[in-house]
Amino acid sequence: MNRTMVVGGGLLGGMMAHLLARQGVPVAVYDLKRPGNATWAGAGIISPEISAVVDPDYVELAMAAGRYYPELVERLNDYDIGYGQAGIAKVRMRGEDPTAFERAKTAIFRRQAEGRFPTQHAVQEVNPDWLREQLPLLGDVAEALYYPQAARVDGRKLASALRMDSERHGAQWIDAEVQGLQVKEGRIRGVTTDRGDADADQVVMAAGFWSRSLLEPVGLHLGLTPHRGQIVHLATDRRDAGEWPIIEGMHGHYLLAWPDGRVVAGATRETGTGDAPHLTAEGQHEVLTQAFRVAPGLKPAMVVEWRVGLRPASEDGRPILGAVPPVEGLFVVTGHGAGGLLCGPYSAELVVRHMLEGRPINPAFSAARFL
Repeated sequence: MNRTMVVGGGLLGGMMAHLLARQGVPVAVYDLKRPGNATWAGAGIISPEISAVVDPDYVELAMAAGRYYPELVERLNDYDIGYGQAGIAKVRMRGEDPTAFERAKTAIFRRQAEGRFPTQHAVQEVNPDWLREQLPLLGDVAEALYYPQAARVDGRKLASALRMDSERHGAQWIDAEVQGLQVKEGRIRGVTTDRGDADADQVVMAAGFWSRSLLEPVGLHLGLTPHRGQIVHLATDRRDAGEWPIIEGMHGHYLLAWPDGRVVAGATRETGTGDAPHLTAEGQHEVLTQAFRVAPGLKPAMVVEWRVGLRPASEDGRPILGAVPPVEGLFVVTGHGAGGLLCGPYSAELVVRHMLEGRPINPAFSAARFL
């Protein structure tokens, strides 16, 4: 059996290891442990149905990814990954321009009419008073859409579970800095690390935007840029928080509550920041301002933790999946931007099927577009 190496130990690297190891493939994961890993910062909202994304290829991927999650949860039922159905509400606050809300509502209802998701769990307009009964900290909501099937997942717990499960099935996790790829006569031969060279028959790049610098020497100039996201965890004394719906405002920010009373508020979407995974005063101000605009009842909450991550975003907004054509045995899975926790597990499934069974991947996501 060929030896496979995965570069990157975040959600996507862990998912690749989980899937390959369960197929009996000898796999080793090189965890870069770079500061700014997007998995460790993100909040996982599993609700493609109410997404504002309009790219039809990405919408199709996201819908399939949402349907895939219950299968993944079932496989990982021995682990706590923080998964649970919560429902989600998209809200417009009193005084906000209704144009953006109407545009979002039209797109969502059109997607629903096209049969993109089950009509028995349809998105519906709800009375703002009913929504405030569900989440008492909310402010003056003018309009709201609600989807009851939305779920949440804890990115850190999920990544940890994937590592443990892959190790249980024989995967190795190695703390080493991958410095380059070994290529000979057009075929991958392994990787060069700060601990020496390691041979491999297949290599999967799952290192977020850091994949870019490792792939450039083999002729693949990924249009990847890091989008910084800052997010805050707040503590409340509400023990019913786990029953609250996820709230998404019209400015791209969200509130996500957990059963222990913790509320996650985020997130900034910063471009042009480079690979600087640090918090900023401006970013913190933005996150808290948007959180209090939607839920002023959060103002007394205690700040537990700030997190920051660098989301790998492609220049055309689409993921980068599958074989790297110039080099036989080299694959990549990255580029999901803010959709990594939703689409990442299913994307890894697609890449594994591609590697082991030769199944094609939508050309819209092919790495070949960056050659």
